[in-house]
Amino acid sequence: MPRDGVVVIDRGWNRAIQASRMINRRAVKVGLRAGPANDGVQVVDYAIFNEFGTAHIPARPFMRHTADTQERPLQAYTRRLIGPMLDGRMGVDTVLSSVGQWYQAAMRRTIRQSRSWADPNAPSTIALKGSSTPLIDQGVLVSSIDFEITPR
Repeated sequence: MPRDGVVVIDRGWNRAIQASRMINRRAVKVGLRAGPANDGVQVVDYAIFNEFGTAHIPARPFMRHTADTQERPLQAYTRRLIGPMLDGRMGVDTVLSSVGQWYQAAMRRTIRQSRSWADPNAPSTIALKGSSTPLIDQGVLVSSIDFEITPR
């Protein structure tokens, strides 16, 4: 029954506002979780050595390279998800998981394609591991890239 002559017809506005508020209270973090050691070096330490370099290892910044090269594709991808989320066809958790999986795949791809952008391995490193692909020896780093959804 109309109240004071006003009829409220909600065609999804409240749902869209609720979804917007929910997604703004959450974040997707992509990176490395604690993982197995490779020759006694924790995978997180190995990632830091390569991201920033050491006295003997040139910087191979796979995290920064991913961020730099994937900013626009990530924006385009997330724009495609917002409409379905706001009109209720996709839940907030599904959107956040999709974004996490997308960026996880992008970072893994960056590592796998390191020959095209990173400093090459030294001849001694190639002889030791039997491969010229930077950042990849046994695949521990690539497989340790993960994501999580957290509160902001």
